[in-house]
Amino acid sequence: MPKGGHVRVYEGFLEVPVPVVLAVLWVAGEALEAACVATIYEVGSVLARALPR
Repeated sequence: MPKGGHVRVYEGFLEVPVPVVLAVLWVAGEALEAACVATIYEVGSVLARALPR
């Protein structure tokens, strides 16, 4: 069975040095966390404007 492109990329990613893998995962995690914080902030802003004063 031929391997898909994503499988080859994943296997290649796991062959790089451990510090590189950890750095990439850390950056990806920080980006995800920032996206979540921005979303929560935006939802809170919309709710705060929608509430009567």
